Amino acid sequence: MTMYRRAIGGDSFYDGDHFHILQILGVLVVTVVILYILRCDIGPKAIPTVDARLSPDGYPNLIEKAKEYRIFTLNTYAGPIIILPPEYIDEIRNDRRLSLAAWNNHEFSTRYAGFEVFRPGTTGDGILQDAIKSGLSRIIGWHKVTLKSSIDFIIQRVVASVVCGPELSSRAEWLETVTTCLEAGGIAVNELRKWPPALRPLVHWFLPSCRRLRAQARQVRRITEPIIAERRARHLKPDSSPQLQYNDGLEWMERSAMGRPYDATMSLLVLFLLGTETMADLLTQMLSDLSERAEVVEAMRLEVLTVLPRQNGWRTQDLHRLRLMDSVLKESQRLKPFEFVLLRRIALDTVRLSDGTRIPKGSGVGVFTGFMCDPTIYLNPTQFDAFRFLNLRNTPGYAHSSQFVSPSASHLGFGYGSQSCPGRFFAVALVKILLVHIVMEYDIKPSGSEGIKLVKDGFRVNTDPEATLLVRRRQDVAVP
Repeated sequence: MTMYRRAIGGDSFYDGDHFHILQILGVLVVTVVILYILRCDIGPKAIPTVDARLSPDGYPNLIEKAKEYRIFTLNTYAGPIIILPPEYIDEIRNDRRLSLAAWNNHEFSTRYAGFEVFRPGTTGDGILQDAIKSGLSRIIGWHKVTLKSSIDFIIQRVVASVVCGPELSSRAEWLETVTTCLEAGGIAVNELRKWPPALRPLVHWFLPSCRRLRAQARQVRRITEPIIAERRARHLKPDSSPQLQYNDGLEWMERSAMGRPYDATMSLLVLFLLGTETMADLLTQMLSDLSERAEVVEAMRLEVLTVLPRQNGWRTQDLHRLRLMDSVLKESQRLKPFEFVLLRRIALDTVRLSDGTRIPKGSGVGVFTGFMCDPTIYLNPTQFDAFRFLNLRNTPGYAHSSQFVSPSASHLGFGYGSQSCPGRFFAVALVKILLVHIVMEYDIKPSGSEGIKLVKDGFRVNTDPEATLLVRRRQDVAVP
């Protein structure tokens, strides 16, 4: 011991200032540990935890857990997220301390190379959101088919023609490259989530799925950037050639940016993704529901005949008059929303709710949509009632909230509050136009006796991608 003391500086090390420094450091370490333990005890770990990753019947299981715990932490593929009951919806919907952009950055790993395909709309510059609001709001024999792939094919081409402009939407190579890139992105995000967060900044450089994503992103840029450069050059030389008037996603974003720098190629990609994913899911589930309800299809056909424009195609006011169709769409989305945890946010600061519930800084938070099948909110909530929201629309006080495009605290299909889906007006208008043609020109029915199953995928509940329907063209029916 004496030798050891001499090696480190002698007895004076213990008796003098050095020893007091050690005491102070020891106290500081103990204090930090105690504070950390206290923080953990009152943070999300103190809330009951449910592991959704281990449950094959995740959605029904969560309905029971929501009843049992009221507030709980859900362990998910994207990390833990605090699930709040619906009574907090109005309190959190516009709270700027709870950030949708931060959640998207977290969920899709947008800070890594290649993952910029998911980055636009998460930077806080508002360019993509403003472009959606300003642009999209102005547009309005039996054989077996695979439902999801058929709808994806239709939606992708319709959205591309509206959003991406004639130069890109007319090129089959661009559409194929974009869809391949987005598929690669989904695979890469899922693969990267399997690694601990501390290793992801390094691992993403070597994972084959992430390398494929970067290669696909380069291909998208190779096709898209010359078109963007040509557009911008034409704007800079208005006298050299007749000005072409564009009304597409690229033009909307250029106007919204007002000279601010942004990634135009990836913004266009995200705009395409947002348009196709939500609409394809909605229309797929809608046709699944209608295939089992021939009487609802007949009622919708009668409504279309009363509204059908005689000339100049469908106008916004015509689509507003399709009230039964509007009700059926809202009911379909109520029973099968796009995702079963919505209003997902990251707390930018510690948030204390009105009843004292504490959401620590950095925590994920969201609302479970199971309450949309709550009998205290909806009569016979598990039954599909095509006329549910049509009847509510005629009830005083519910005329506005019962419309499909109107988010409310009792129906979160398009989100709620300041960050609700900005493109919902365009999506609903486009889906209604497509539905008019489908229900008027085709008969549909299930291809089997078991009905179409739903498949859980992360926060989503998807229609079985292998599900099929029987479709038959109706004779002598044409819709303008």
